[in-house]
Amino acid sequence: QEYPNGNQFIKEYLFPLAQKEGIKNKLQLNSKVVKVAFDMKTKLFSTTYYKNDKEIAITSKTIIDASGNWSNYNQLTTQANKFEQFIIKEIPSPEKIENLFKEKSIAIIGNGHSAMNSILLISKYSNAKISWIIRGNTPKIDNSKVGGRSKALEERISALLRQNRISLMSNFELSDISKKKEQLVLSSESGEILSEIDFIIQNIGNNADYSYLENIPLHLDSKFNASEKLSQKIDSINHTCNTLSYDFADLKITDLDYFVVGIKSFGKASNFLLRSGYNVLDALINHVKIKSNEY
Repeated sequence: QEYPNGNQFIKEYLFPLAQKEGIKNKLQLNSKVVKVAFDMKTKLFSTTYYKNDKEIAITSKTIIDASGNWSNYNQLTTQANKFEQFIIKEIPSPEKIENLFKEKSIAIIGNGHSAMNSILLISKYSNAKISWIIRGNTPKIDNSKVGGRSKALEERISALLRQNRISLMSNFELSDISKKKEQLVLSSESGEILSEIDFIIQNIGNNADYSYLENIPLHLDSKFNASEKLSQKIDSINHTCNTLSYDFADLKITDLDYFVVGIKSFGKASNFLLRSGYNVLDALINHVKIKSNEY
């Protein structure tokens, strides 16, 4: 019934969980999965991973993929790769802000709590000029609460807007990034121009990575890179984090026993709650348990 931040989640949940009997001796740390393949003859999955520079392969009847989408960022534009040195793809640390952003002009792109946290930190640790770019008509304030911390964050952002500490650019669908002298120029699909930008903070979410799968046909929606059934239920235009309603059947992306849980199941969409994920995981465990008679 709580809303832990990342640090609390690690210390109070993940670390104690990793010490549980039955998990501790099965846990493979410092390991990177590079391939998951399905064999039509044996009806088994083969998972290949590297541990301490050694290649290891194991087989299984079922795969539950909870790998998330961390570091697999959504793309701003097709030209964004040319300007990687000017784009920061996470919430910047106070140290980075103090070292890089003083007397600078910063464009923050995104309409979620990550963007709001970036705004809050940059306004606190620098005198940078802040332009907040969103695709919608208005910021997602007062309609995206998921707990007390969320409400407090949104109230502080509202105060910065009232104080004109932030320049809000709504309905700005980024279409092009170019460079003029030593600064960036951002163009929207409607022809709006935002110039003299020193750095871009990209807080537009991440995407699911399926590049390591072999011989596993997927049924994914093209818009969100998520289950076709789920895509209509997670569109952030129609649903905020706490108005989502979906179940295990909505997450099925293949006819094989390969299941995706957690935020990766949402593909590009970022309005995912841990509590919702737990409900789906419970349904998945019951499904696997019934099918295989083992847990």
